[in-house]
Amino acid sequence: MILVLFITIIYFPKTQPIDRPMNNEASGLSGVVEIGVISPTNETYAQYEYIAKLAEDELNLICNESNLEVSFSFNVSSGESSPAVVLERVMDQWRRGVNLFVAGGYHSQLTAMRSFINDNKVLVISPSSTNIDMNHVDYIYRMSPNDSLYGPSLTSLLLEYGINRVLLLGRDNLFNYDGVWFSDAYLELGGEVIDTLTYPYDVEFNAVLGEAEAILESQAGSDIGILLIDSIRADEIQQASEQYNRLMNSTWISPYAYRYPSLNITGSSTVKFLSLSPLLVQSEATKAVEEEFKNRFDEEIDFVDGCVFDSCMLLGLSVIDLTNSSYIRSELPKVAESYVGLTGPIGFDENGDRDIFRMGLFAYGFNENPEWSLGEYYDYSLE
Repeated sequence: MILVLFITIIYFPKTQPIDRPMNNEASGLSGVVEIGVISPTNETYAQYEYIAKLAEDELNLICNESNLEVSFSFNVSSGESSPAVVLERVMDQWRRGVNLFVAGGYHSQLTAMRSFINDNKVLVISPSSTNIDMNHVDYIYRMSPNDSLYGPSLTSLLLEYGINRVLLLGRDNLFNYDGVWFSDAYLELGGEVIDTLTYPYDVEFNAVLGEAEAILESQAGSDIGILLIDSIRADEIQQASEQYNRLMNSTWISPYAYRYPSLNITGSSTVKFLSLSPLLVQSEATKAVEEEFKNRFDEEIDFVDGCVFDSCMLLGLSVIDLTNSSYIRSELPKVAESYVGLTGPIGFDENGDRDIFRMGLFAYGFNENPEWSLGEYYDYSLE
């Protein structure tokens, strides 16, 4: 299937330098531009391969319709859940002249390749890395919002959902980083933090649940949520809450629970969950891809899948859109400003991390349907 996409640009391809202006004597770019695409696991390889082929077809259609003497080829391989394998894949393709990649879906994989790609000026777009530690000036662009941007989105969405008071509960090393910015933003918007409970790195989160229960028993009303700043699975939260009446009948807010859905709620649980996830932005092109993806894989296309497609498109369009005074590393954010993809409008901060996206607040347990449902969404932009 070939999609007719999103933006109209007049393209003048020249060459594909990564980090130096183009030589004025260079002739127009011609031939095949190869781009490496590396899925983080064997399980995601088929989806990456399919999505990269969609982008390849779309870019080649643009080239054909614009009478350009260039075409694109996406070389898709699997990182096999191994940082070492991903680095090896990048190095092997780089030796063959490939210096543009969609790769590093996991933080560990991106970390393993970072020195090599910076030393050799290889340009990489990661569809799904979110760790704040990777937010540096380098040769990496990241399409998924980093973890520090979940807080500004969460504060507004919670208040819109009727959570006006929050009990903060979290691991101290994470709380000192994530909890502070949430508290400041939440209070500024009119929310109330009724109390804060933290626990050391080597202590299970359920060690403080008795204290949390006592705090909630002293509070009246149903507008209180428990914001857990820890990577605890939703089913583990439910199981640990069973012996506490108020915790069992509370709304737990776990920013990353929807990202890793693992609910195995059984019996008469009354635990409710709210969680965040970036969203695809609906358009005719998005609907077409969603339908094809569902037919092929029997599952819904998600935000990361959309980021894979948009990453491939941005690299290709950046090559196409080069001018005599530009190079791909600086051209890419300029192209992104005019591009609207499966994941909506795209912008990058000065370090190459995405700062324009749509964030959704997902709810579980608020009705009889035992599935996550989208409650509210928030269009985030630092501008």
